[in-house]
Amino acid sequence: MMASSTLLSAPPMTPCTPQTTDATHLQPRLQNIVSTVNLGCKLDLKRIALQARNAEYNPKRFAAVIMRIRNPRTTALIFSSGKMVCTGAKSEEDSLQASRRYARVVQKLGFLVKFRDFKIQNMVGSVGAAFPIRLEALVLKHYQFCSYEPELFPGLIYRMISPKIVLLIFVSGKVVLTVFGGPLAGAACCTACCAPQLIVPGLGWAGFGICEPVCLASIGTAPPCTVCAAAFLAPTP
Repeated sequence: MMASSTLLSAPPMTPCTPQTTDATHLQPRLQNIVSTVNLGCKLDLKRIALQARNAEYNPKRFAAVIMRIRNPRTTALIFSSGKMVCTGAKSEEDSLQASRRYARVVQKLGFLVKFRDFKIQNMVGSVGAAFPIRLEALVLKHYQFCSYEPELFPGLIYRMISPKIVLLIFVSGKVVLTVFGGPLAGAACCTACCAPQLIVPGLGWAGFGICEPVCLASIGTAPPCTVCAAAFLAPTP
């Protein structure tokens, strides 16, 4: 409790100058993309599960049909409201292509499907540093942006504001990056150049202002949990 009070009363942090700007060897690799689309009609999930291939539906566990295709290898969550989540794609093009294929499958079952409001919700990538990372020193330098509870989770959570990125940083040098709300183009430069500067031995810089709360449940390569899905899949009025 005393430590929390000290952190809250501390003066604003002055950004540090990175000791190195050479991040060419730290290239993030895209691991997963989560996108959403509106099919524009109400859906009979039981009918879809019975007539479509590679589809399962257990309303007692989750209120959506889970459907999979092999090319691109992805998973879709299809809701009765007509909203759909596509996860598992390795590129924006694959995510769009997979979403259209799922929509076509549903359309062939007799539903009046329309492909509306396709949007990339988040992207997950990873990068490995060639050295261990001193998490305790990092959180002391950049406490305004960090959340680190080693008793609960071994990784340090670092939240950036612009672009909106959450980093999971591990002492081994492994970093997982989650980019929220839009194409990776605007964040590619940051994840390849700025984000690695946060983890160099000199601890890098972090001039991003005050941190915003971020839903951490959507970090990772699994489909969104029920809470996350409900946040942006509420039925259209």
